[in-house]
Amino acid sequence: MPLTDALVRAVRVLEDVDPGLAAFTEDQLAQRWARPHLSVRERAIACLTVDVFYQTLGESMRLHAELARTAGATEETFRDLLRGLAEFGLARVWAAARELLS
Repeated sequence: MPLTDALVRAVRVLEDVDPGLAAFTEDQLAQRWARPHLSVRERAIACLTVDVFYQTLGESMRLHAELARTAGATEETFRDLLRGLAEFGLARVWAAARELLS
């Protein structure tokens, strides 16, 4: 599966920082997002879960949210995800909700 537009844009931004790292990242993303075990939507939601608990609330979360939306996730999907995750880390979910839902 070729990289989605969102992933291509993310790699382009990284090219300005370090072309070698961008090439490595592109290769890694192409492999990870093409694995057959999860759909793009499922993988993006799993990545959002990691973003919430690691508090990577900037570019990473925005990228994963865009990928999830492109694959059919809605704002209600995100609200359901956050409510479920709140059982395991309310303070982190609270911070993530501001980023994801605003």
